[in-house]
Amino acid sequence: MFGLPTGDYIVRVTAPGYAREYYDNVVPSREATVIRVAEPNETAGIDFDLTEHGLISGHVFDETGQPVAGAQINVVPSGEPCSDDGFYTPTASDGSYLVENLALGKYIVCAGAQDWLVQCYDSHYHRHWATHVTVVPPDTTTGIDFHLTRGGTVSGFVYQSDGVTPIQGVQIWGNVCPPDFECLDFGGSTQADGSYLISDIIPWSNYNVRASKPGLAPEYYDAKSNKNDADGLMIVEGDTITGISFTLDAGGMVTGHVYEEDGVTPIDGMLVRAYAPNGGLVNGSWTGYDGSYAIWLGTGSYFLTTQANVRGNKWVDEWYNGKYDRENADVVSVVVPDTTWGIDFSLAKAGSISGHVYEQDGVTPIAGASVYAFPTVGDHPGAGANTGPDGSYTIEGLPSGNYKVQATLSDYVAEFYNDAPDAASATEVGVNAPSDTPGVDFLLSRISE
Repeated sequence: MFGLPTGDYIVRVTAPGYAREYYDNVVPSREATVIRVAEPNETAGIDFDLTEHGLISGHVFDETGQPVAGAQINVVPSGEPCSDDGFYTPTASDGSYLVENLALGKYIVCAGAQDWLVQCYDSHYHRHWATHVTVVPPDTTTGIDFHLTRGGTVSGFVYQSDGVTPIQGVQIWGNVCPPDFECLDFGGSTQADGSYLISDIIPWSNYNVRASKPGLAPEYYDAKSNKNDADGLMIVEGDTITGISFTLDAGGMVTGHVYEEDGVTPIDGMLVRAYAPNGGLVNGSWTGYDGSYAIWLGTGSYFLTTQANVRGNKWVDEWYNGKYDRENADVVSVVVPDTTWGIDFSLAKAGSISGHVYEQDGVTPIAGASVYAFPTVGDHPGAGANTGPDGSYTIEGLPSGNYKVQATLSDYVAEFYNDAPDAASATEVGVNAPSDTPGVDFLLSRISE
């Protein structure tokens, strides 16, 4: 028993030889039960039933095979890569480490040290790509080793249109989205002499690099106006790329508001992006508390859209003016240095459809199946999702209405809900945004059966 001031707490117990546990009998910190303490009362009955622990061990080396002492090891339960308190331990002088007090389950293990990139097991740069490590108490999972590598460095200058006058405070942003992986990015800003230097960049090919600052038209490397036309930059371990420079012209501003469907209530934190006619990203802006945004662009024609999926699909994305796709959107014209006013959006709240895809036995989950919702009326294009390891899926970003939902996968017979062979006979699924419509399940049969 110990004294605490009035407040809300989560309680964790760690004991030698036992798995760390949060109240009430959970491993991830996010699932801990919050306990309310009110002085001077005693909060009783906060009990724990501990189980024996498992361990993870390994070594951390540099790119030459030498041990890295003092590297930080981080272990979090799988599925909780960003929200769990995790386990931390440093490596010894020989690069070895041992993580104790782990419960039965799968974990993501990462290692990092000064002057080296953070690496997750097995040789991945991102937690979402990591190979999961299984722990079975009381055993030690051994051989979880790391060979750290150094990142790349990019440097250059940004000047005004005369090619001589430096510009301070320009944001430099690099981005690449490899197929089937999370996107990678890096960023920095220019100094008083217009120079910038960005280090610890994850090695990859075809980074798109952009320079932007309010009041100026953005530019992609090398002297390109949009992402699709940009020259890709290859980042190599430990290499420094110099001369990635930009010359920026004056820009014109596009501004407006993003509202809820009523056209009055502002939406804060919504991303609005401007695209070139060839579909290449040019620039973007987040809305403020009043729903307003401002995007700086060069003279030209653009298509603007909201992108709610950047922070969760709570809204149905819209292209200007009230369209669901770029092909039908209204063009927004910009003439530098004028301001284009009143490019507003009114977004409907989004609902979702969820369920599972199983084999014919109704038990065995099917991973990687594509599930798509086709609207029966209106011009919304619909949306889709893939099933996870447990066969589950959630199709987000759907406006209220009726849909016909289909599940497909190679070597299986495609099927509409509910056991329908085609759209004509399919049972319609209703969505009442912002609610989820659950239980839209499928039983797929193999083509050979």
